[in-house]
Amino acid sequence: MFEEQVGRTPDSLAVECDGEALTYGQLDAYANVVAERLTAAGVGPDDVVALIVPRSVEWVVGMLAAWKAGAAYGPIDPSYPQDRIEAIIADTGARCAVSTTTLDLAVDVIVLDNIMRDSPMVERPTDRWRELGAGDRLGYVISTSGSTGRPKPTLVPMAGIENTVAWYRSELPETGGLLIASSPSFDLTQKNVWAALSSGRSVVLAPDGFDPDAIVARVGHGDVAVANMSPSAFEAVVDSDEDSALSVLDVVFLGGESIRLNRLGSLLSGGVRVVNSYGPTEASDVVSFHAVTAHDTVSVPIGAPVPNMDLFVLDRSLGMVPPGVIGELYVGGVGVGRGYGNRAALTAERFVANPFAGGERGASDGGSRLYRTGDLVRWNGRGELEYIGRSDFQVKLRGQRIELGEIESALISHEAVSDAVVVLHSDATFGDSLVGYVVGTAVDASEVLESARAVLPTYMVPSKVLVLDELPLNASGKLDRKALPSPVFEAAEFRAPVTAVQEIVASVFGDVLGVERVGLDDDFFALGGNSLIATRVAARLGQALDAQV
Repeated sequence: MFEEQVGRTPDSLAVECDGEALTYGQLDAYANVVAERLTAAGVGPDDVVALIVPRSVEWVVGMLAAWKAGAAYGPIDPSYPQDRIEAIIADTGARCAVSTTTLDLAVDVIVLDNIMRDSPMVERPTDRWRELGAGDRLGYVISTSGSTGRPKPTLVPMAGIENTVAWYRSELPETGGLLIASSPSFDLTQKNVWAALSSGRSVVLAPDGFDPDAIVARVGHGDVAVANMSPSAFEAVVDSDEDSALSVLDVVFLGGESIRLNRLGSLLSGGVRVVNSYGPTEASDVVSFHAVTAHDTVSVPIGAPVPNMDLFVLDRSLGMVPPGVIGELYVGGVGVGRGYGNRAALTAERFVANPFAGGERGASDGGSRLYRTGDLVRWNGRGELEYIGRSDFQVKLRGQRIELGEIESALISHEAVSDAVVVLHSDATFGDSLVGYVVGTAVDASEVLESARAVLPTYMVPSKVLVLDELPLNASGKLDRKALPSPVFEAAEFRAPVTAVQEIVASVFGDVLGVERVGLDDDFFALGGNSLIATRVAARLGQALDAQV
């Protein structure tokens, strides 16, 4: 489809980034040069080409070249530590790497800048890919974070990519460029490139990094019609849009996190279409979508399935649960990937036999396998899915099972709070405790805690709330929980105990909490205490005062 577009509009803008641009004809010619170099290096069908290139026109050249050579590509963010890059290359079994700079790796590295500068452009299409059928041919490999701390390579087939792109194109306006501000290694990034290049649109790449002001300024030029980001990243862009430049967009696709309608500013009322898209890398990126409407006053559903994809809400026995009942989401259909490279046990755990193969309950073609997402959902009365949370985001604290999302919702309900996240923090002295992080305007942490105590049982109230200027994001624009600061438990301004009982209480608090000095105004919980530690305090006070506490 791309090469057909080259034949129709060779002089149309194909890709631009930070002042650098290529037409469809130029992009095709450069990609042919690199594809020939890859073929000469022995790259062929089902091989993986590691693409270690920042968001740039060269990155798009590398993507096309890998496919023209009949191979798959594996995007790797160049900002990753060297050890992580090497681990991903080893796990994907990459035949070679493509980069814009010389890298010291265990595989051959093809430097794009040298080829594009020194080699004559080749206008004759490279036909290696024509020898291959699409079907289950490997398209790209996204290495996602693993629960073991080792990235796992997710194998995405060409058939799934084609299905996702076909759906995406059907939801796009007739004209206008697609803005890409996410990492090259993020799954949502891929469909934007291919949807644009297969339909004659331009790929507009924001400069490498994440600069909301620069993104707003680029949208303000007026030739961008579509933006696709995670909600966290887009909220930062909305906050920078002082002159309503984003109102020129036709549609904004958000995905990867829950959408907070109150953070979208005046976009909805201004006529910009907002679509919530949901899907895992393991199922070719998007499996369901929902266009935001006036009915979405509290939360936004993740919607109904895209064509040729099947969504099942199942219990632990893989039985279907009724509408309104929470279950785990399983995905079937043409987009289900091959599994994880070099992870046979994990593949068997997450990709399971499809008990509904053969078309039961509206399945498109059944398919032999389902992908187990780990996401908890339920069908609503309109036949759409509502996202509840991660099954693995449930924590157990002092015998109580807790969904962190429920606490986050309580914190966000405070009028001064615009964003919040809660984590289970482990401390050598105090053990496990809940810590909340909030963002907002003139936020008072004590007021937020008091508000939470009004709606949550005691065991779900965070031990501490930290006020941040913004929540940290990773390269994919999602919340980076590991970058959240550790809490520091501090004493209030000191007022010395006066009576004998006050002195005993202060001494016991200090001993149990490991605090050198405790005063009259110090809060037990602000110093790191929790309900479990409180039982030790009660016992110690009872002994010291010869009383039952």
